[in-house]
Amino acid sequence: MNTYPQWFAYNKKKAVIIKERSHSMNSTTCLFCRIVAQEIPAQIITSNEDAIIIKDINPRADLHWLIIPRKHFEDMRLLNAPDGPLLASLMLLGINAIRTYADNTAFRVVVNNGAEVGQHVFHSHIHLLGGSIPNKSEL
Repeated sequence: MNTYPQWFAYNKKKAVIIKERSHSMNSTTCLFCRIVAQEIPAQIITSNEDAIIIKDINPRADLHWLIIPRKHFEDMRLLNAPDGPLLASLMLLGINAIRTYADNTAFRVVVNNGAEVGQHVFHSHIHLLGGSIPNKSEL
């Protein structure tokens, strides 16, 4: 039998969030919301109407960028079919940035969704990693 954190209830058809997480953030407390609003400085690579890409301040690879959606959501499991165009926009922004600003280098896409798997900032985001990745097991 699967075990889930207390805020998560499993329905055989889909996952349902039943309670706010204790680490809930909002646009005034969320680090990434404040970066998107340009209240906190960051090394911005590029942006579009849906997201920005910044350099990670604690890189795990030669190239380590974060694709941060402008819309705040803490957990990828909150997304539904209508959010598909947003996800496509995020990925295309990342791919175009790799082509334009990283000499079309090979890259890896990583999403940590939940504290148990390494998510530290609870504003969903995508990691783009390229070049030398010293310890792949930490990703």
